[in-house]
Amino acid sequence: MVINENVDPELLGGVAMSKRVCLLTTGGVGDILQGIQAAHYISQKIGKNNVDIRIYCRDEIWTPLNWLAGNLYNLIHQIELSDDRIIKMMKICDYFGPQHDETLCVWPDTLWKFWNYDYGHPVAVRSHRLFPFYHKPQGKLIYCALSSTTENYLYHNTGALLRQLGKTLPEFTLYCPLPPSWNSKAINYGNLDNLCSDVILDTKATFIEAIEKIKTAVYGICLDNGPSHILFHLGVPRLLLDPWLSNTGYAFMSRWREDIKESIDIHQSPAYIAKIVRTNLDIPETTLLPRDCAFEETNWKNKLLIKY
Repeated sequence: MVINENVDPELLGGVAMSKRVCLLTTGGVGDILQGIQAAHYISQKIGKNNVDIRIYCRDEIWTPLNWLAGNLYNLIHQIELSDDRIIKMMKICDYFGPQHDETLCVWPDTLWKFWNYDYGHPVAVRSHRLFPFYHKPQGKLIYCALSSTTENYLYHNTGALLRQLGKTLPEFTLYCPLPPSWNSKAINYGNLDNLCSDVILDTKATFIEAIEKIKTAVYGICLDNGPSHILFHLGVPRLLLDPWLSNTGYAFMSRWREDIKESIDIHQSPAYIAKIVRTNLDIPETTLLPRDCAFEETNWKNKLLIKY
């Protein structure tokens, strides 16, 4: 059995070190990454070799996640099933046989309900970044994740946003993969004419090829989509154009937002968005503040007491 040598054995109280756990997770990229976050915390107690992660999803989600995490955790691909069916399976104590002492369900709707707090608090699970060691910034690449098939999640004028970003950030390369569809649904990006030469549109990149670009990015501008979650887990500073920044969005923020301070309202103008990105890049200390703060016209060196 593999035990994390960096963890004090006295801190492992409450969890039998000889047990084997099966973790069930499902949904989209962000949902399943939350399941893998939970598996990380279980692994800290009983070792990675004693945690099996069964992932119920379609192939286009499984392929990039397995490529990212398959060499780090025991991932097992399963056919896509409804949440209710997976929870019922969890409740059948002998479903997976005697090799598992415990079965847990973890995705955004279940983390607080079907989680064993002996492994760690859900707040700690949600804030953990899984893959910071993959992030190796090169040059001045900004990753633009502006694709979505979810209603009201697409930015209202993608072309205008890219044109403004190109003008505001002329020394940066803006890489923007634009898959024509996702989950068998077509995506209409509108008019993308007259873009600056520093804006690169890629309509042919696979998800894995796009992740390779994320690894080298110095910043990410994203919608609420799979790449936005991957940006977080690699430790890339993000600006998330969020469709749920209101009191009606609390249910979504509590489930899917790893760091709410990186969000701004998706209805903000291209100029507003570009100004925030410019400030975050010029004054990197502002990436630790709520993103809307970076729109202020101020002497940031004085305001943040920057000494050096």
